[in-house]
Amino acid sequence: MRTMQLRVLALLLCCGVMGPLARQLPAQNTSSVQTGPMPDARFYPLRFNHILYLYNNDVQAGITDPSYSSLDRYYVHRLGATVQETTTFLAEAQSWSAEVAPIDAQAHSIVAAIRALNPGGKLAPGAQPPAPPQTLADLQQQRDAITLKHVANLRAAFGDVRFTQLDDQARRVAHLTSRGSALAGAAGHSNPMSNPGGSQ
Repeated sequence: MRTMQLRVLALLLCCGVMGPLARQLPAQNTSSVQTGPMPDARFYPLRFNHILYLYNNDVQAGITDPSYSSLDRYYVHRLGATVQETTTFLAEAQSWSAEVAPIDAQAHSIVAAIRALNPGGKLAPGAQPPAPPQTLADLQQQRDAITLKHVANLRAAFGDVRFTQLDDQARRVAHLTSRGSALAGAAGHSNPMSNPGGSQ
């Protein structure tokens, strides 16, 4: 049962929902964990938030020429997407964000209430983290279902072959970027793909 509770907290932290409370969990032995491709329900929130991050930066910078935009540099030049494919992906990300926003807001409220039970939102030395309420697990399932629905929409829009090509390339670029960010982080730089500008 405790393993399931820790897994729920870890999944919510991955999507940026749990925040500091989840980071107070004790380190777990992961030597037996099998690695593999990140599931769509975990990977695509990162992708959706990333394209929204780039788009919002372009808007704030007043960039209107697509050839100078962050979207064009990343999605067209690095991922090999067409301008139309990038536009389709952005629209899907915006729709996804609007759907998960109320779910994330509810999760944040629950987590804030749990943290309020501890002074400064921190556990006392030696204290065990509270068991996550079932409501958080239910919210995560709702969020995952919404994410997978939008992934299916992209697959339908691009076709199976083209979707797989873009997905594979995005995963390769994300993997290389995350490896490089470990070095860049020491120099004070951040990687928007691993920490997108959105709150989801």
